[in-house]
Amino acid sequence: MEIYIEDLYENIFGRVANDYTSLKVISGYASANFLSRVINDFPHLKIELFLGMTSQGVSEKNHLDFQSLMKKNGNISVFYQVEGIPNHMKILEFSKGIPINKKVFIGSANFSENGFFYNKEVMTEIDSLPEILFDDQVKISLSCLDEHINSYVEIYGNEARKQDLGDSIENEGFNQTENDTSLQISVTDLRSKLSNNQNRRVAINSWELLKNKRDPKYYHSFEITVVLPKENNARWANKGINGWVDYRVPVLEQTPKVLFIKVFPQDEEFTIYTDDNQILNAKLTGNFNGQLEVLNLNLYDYIRSRIGLIEKRPISYDDLVTSGYTTMYFTRINQNEYKMSFNRTTS
Repeated sequence: MEIYIEDLYENIFGRVANDYTSLKVISGYASANFLSRVINDFPHLKIELFLGMTSQGVSEKNHLDFQSLMKKNGNISVFYQVEGIPNHMKILEFSKGIPINKKVFIGSANFSENGFFYNKEVMTEIDSLPEILFDDQVKISLSCLDEHINSYVEIYGNEARKQDLGDSIENEGFNQTENDTSLQISVTDLRSKLSNNQNRRVAINSWELLKNKRDPKYYHSFEITVVLPKENNARWANKGINGWVDYRVPVLEQTPKVLFIKVFPQDEEFTIYTDDNQILNAKLTGNFNGQLEVLNLNLYDYIRSRIGLIEKRPISYDDLVTSGYTTMYFTRINQNEYKMSFNRTTS
């Protein structure tokens, strides 16, 4: 068994690709630039590329370039996963002939320049791979050329622009001065607004009552990061709890660390009892059920009130670090009831 940690492109593609006629790839993420490089270097290869983490979206540039490469080259197929548990695998399967002769590599490198040239990654050659892995991926994927693909996968704007948005949001109309009272609401006003919400119920000693409702089948704890650092999510300023910026409902977004379908019920509402005596009615929404939506209050306003943010603007990870509210700590009590705290020791 060969293991490669340096010169991945040379050691895998350079050494192997010319001896095979087809390449099937499963990769959490991929770049059209890297696919184009492989096509140019090895034009004889028939390539099927399956992207498994498309629940987090695909950049518009990559999407358009993937489509262009498919339209120009009948040997190229690019598929986006549209349902099921997101696939973070990295698999390269070269093959040729009948009977089929294969060479398979697995490891940590995504099908991208970062994976094969810039990051520290490892890939290893293995003897065989269950064909069901690709068969299953076909069943839950759609071609990037499918006319309905935008209904399943979020195609987001230019990545560089989104990164700029994370660093400086004045170009999006959020450069408000301290004297602009039109967007300033006091913490007291925010709490008053939440108190007057007709759908809110007061949770007096609710955590104590939950002790008698524990179900060992479901009882466990987990945590969710409210907003990822901008280096991990260039779109933080208009996604998740900041979705209101683009006129969307503020939600909690799942991260690779915690898949929501593993810890919350699907297709039904559930209840979250908070450490400040709120009762939140919630459900999973979005592609792959990867969003947690609160039905009886505005989640952005709630977090904003908790951290004491006066002006109305996107909430950043740094804002949460300053206030000590980066993470929600959940304990699942039974099938449909949870308690949540911003303090690990009281969750």
